[in-house]
Amino acid sequence: MHKGEAQLTLLRKGCLCPLHLLNVERRSSKVADQLAKLLNQIIPDEKILSDLWEIVDDGNNKVELNDTWIEIPNKIQIDIVTKAYFLESFPNIGFGVYKVLLALGGFNQDLHDFHSAGICFSTMFYDEEIKLISIDFHKEFR
Repeated sequence: MHKGEAQLTLLRKGCLCPLHLLNVERRSSKVADQLAKLLNQIIPDEKILSDLWEIVDDGNNKVELNDTWIEIPNKIQIDIVTKAYFLESFPNIGFGVYKVLLALGGFNQDLHDFHSAGICFSTMFYDEEIKLISIDFHKEFR
């Protein structure tokens, strides 16, 4: 058993204070920062917003939300809530390689994870070549 595995086993048993793993957390933070930077280079915010407006700005700025058409104003706050890359172990099992969650009308964060958007959320899926393949508008945070 490696040192890291032993520490994790002890932590699971409640025998080790998580502070002993602080050096692992620091490395993880650096890796997460590097991954975030790389993800932002691969799929920049400007591209996401441009792709969104290409779909929304069709002359009437309306999108379908739960079988109802709603208007998205031109000057609206849009928050990029999450960007994600999916590493799949098997070919052709997922729906897109990258996923982006937007909050149209601004993101309202709730202490109990009942987050909401001013107007609605939008989930965008991109392929490995960073081409938009699907966009969905929805009220609930997912």
